[in-house]
Parts: sequence; structure tokens; C-alpha cells
Amino acid sequence: MFPGVLDSRKRVFEELLWEHRDLTEAHSALQLAHTALPESSQLDELISRVAALQAEKEKLALQHQQELKAQRDETAKLKDQLIQAGLQQVEALKGAIAAGEAKLEEARKQFDGAEERLRQELGEEKNLREMERDRNAVLAAAQASLCQMIKDTDAKALKLFPNSQERAQVTVAKLRTETPVSDADTPWTAEDHLAALYSRITHMRIVDRQLVQLPEAALQVFKCLWPGEPVPDDLNVLSERLLGAGRRLSE
Repeated sequence: MFPGVLDSRKRVFEELLWEHRDLTEAHSALQLAHTALPESSQLDELISRVAALQAEKEKLALQHQQELKAQRDETAKLKDQLIQAGLQQVEALKGAIAAGEAKLEEARKQFDGAEERLRQELGEEKNLREMERDRNAVLAAAQASLCQMIKDTDAKALKLFPNSQERAQVTVAKLRTETPVSDADTPWTAEDHLAALYSRITHMRIVDRQLVQLPEAALQVFKCLWPGEPVPDDLNVLSERLLGAGRRLSE
């Protein structure tokens, strides 16, 4: 659009220049006419030419004004369009920046939430590990205490019933045959002492049943040796009388 306007202006200026030259020539001709007193026909022709040039000048000026007005209108229109496009671009940029900031804020909140959850999970995992470590320590202490109690109980049973040691050793040897250990001479474990203790208790029950039957047998022997004599209620007296059963038999 602008190159066309410049060409139009150039053309108008050239025409004005030619018109100026024509007017100059006409003026010179008029001066010659006044000095030389030309004929009436030549003067009319010069006046007609001047009028034609004046009309052409006015026409070119009007055309030039119209082109300038059209150029100004087109320039204003383009300016408005550029301003509107710039405003739209600015609004779009603001919207994009706002959307980006909103997404960034949302991502930050999600990251903060994920970080907090991770901290909680790590804290819970740490607490669980500590609880498991404490539980394992308690279990280990309880197991060690239980093993020591089994060993102590087996040792006390051995002192009470020393005759049960042979039976306990057989039981432990049988147990180790079923579950072999790396070394047969390895000291007894808690499982070995528990098996030995069970063997001793079983032996104690057998002996206890035999001891229950012993008083009845002593009463029968007393009645045979001293028929018709009442059986003493005091067990000490009864045992002393039975210790003298040899003399009673020799009588």
C-alpha cells in the first residue's frame, strides 16, 4: 500500500512540476503578448490553456487529497488491527502465564503432599523397624531366659533323681540321632535339656507309682510277721519294726 502512495505522490509532483513549467511558459507568453500585442485568437488560446491547466491542477490536487485520506484511513485501520492483535497476544500471554503458574502451583502442592506422605511412610517404616528390633530383642531375651530356666530345671531334677541321668542321656542321644548335630560332643542345647527333663519326669512318675504301692506291701509284711498285732499308725515305728524283720524270722 505505501509504495503505491509514494508512486502516486511522485506522479502528482511531476505533474505539478510540468504544470509549473507550463504556467511559466504561459506567463512568459503573456508577457510577450503584452509586449508584442498578439492577435486576439492567440490570447484566447492562451487563456484556454491556462484554464485547462488550472482545472487539471485542481483535479490532481483533489485526487492527491483523496489518496492521502485513503492512505490515512488504511494506516489507521492497520494501526487499530495491530493494536488489537497486540492486546489479544498480551491477553493470551497473560492467560498462558496464569495457566502455567496454576499448573506449577498444583505440581508444587502435589510434590509437597507426596513428600509429606513419603516422610510419614519413612517414619512409619522406621518405627516398625524399631518395634521389630525391640520385639526381636524381647523375644531373644525371653528365649535365652527360657533356655536357662530349662537348663536350671533339668539340673535340679538331676540333683533330686541322679539315677535318671542314664535314661536322660539315652533320650538325648536318640534325639540327636533324629536331628544330627555337627559334633556329638557338643554341649547340650535347650532342646536337649528339655528332652532330658521330660525323660526324668517320666522316670519320676514311674518311681512315684512304685512308692505309692510300697506302704501297702509293708503292711502285708507286718501282718505276716506279727499276726494278730495291730499295725502301728506311726510310719517311723512301722519302719523300725520292719528293720527287725530278720530277727523275727530267726525266731
